[in-house]
Amino acid sequence: ENGRWIAVVDERSLPGIRISEKFKSLLEDSTQSDETKKYVKERIASAVAFREAVEKRRETIRQISQEIFDRQQPFFDKGLAALSPLTEVDVAKAVGLHPATVSRTVRDKYAETPFGTMELRKFFATAVKTASGEEVSQQSLLEKLSEIVDDEDVSEPYSDEKIAAILSSAGFPIKRRTVAKYRDKLGIPGASQRRVR
Repeated sequence: ENGRWIAVVDERSLPGIRISEKFKSLLEDSTQSDETKKYVKERIASAVAFREAVEKRRETIRQISQEIFDRQQPFFDKGLAALSPLTEVDVAKAVGLHPATVSRTVRDKYAETPFGTMELRKFFATAVKTASGEEVSQQSLLEKLSEIVDDEDVSEPYSDEKIAAILSSAGFPIKRRTVAKYRDKLGIPGASQRRVR
């Protein structure tokens, strides 16, 4: 909408809650005992409270999602490599909620995006400092590492040390052991397993 991605909650994922008219009519029925009417009133009050809780949860999901989308607008044009550093604490402060509420809300929730269906947790990106001191998302570094491995000569794959040197020259000063950790995270085997003769 005017260049801004809008978060909309898929209503199909939420239960439809309504109170039976037949059940409500028991309150008007003079043949019903006071005990029955009291029970019906309690059940209706519970149903109304439950419906309000579901609506509040829907609004919380929408609000948190919108804040994430607003903070990660470049992702919608360029993909995962364009994610900015973002934490649950950042979002919690912006929407006036506790970080634990944000964490619980995004758990097992997904967003339909131009790059496919993505878990909301994926939008939270750890910050990595570049050589220039700029903070970029860890995802940018992971994408660059994947690119390096994809472009290597399969008969002479790069060692973790060589990958670290290439990343450093690309502005990501990291150590060999960090390369190994990220490579494992991406499910990329070591150089000897990647070698094709």
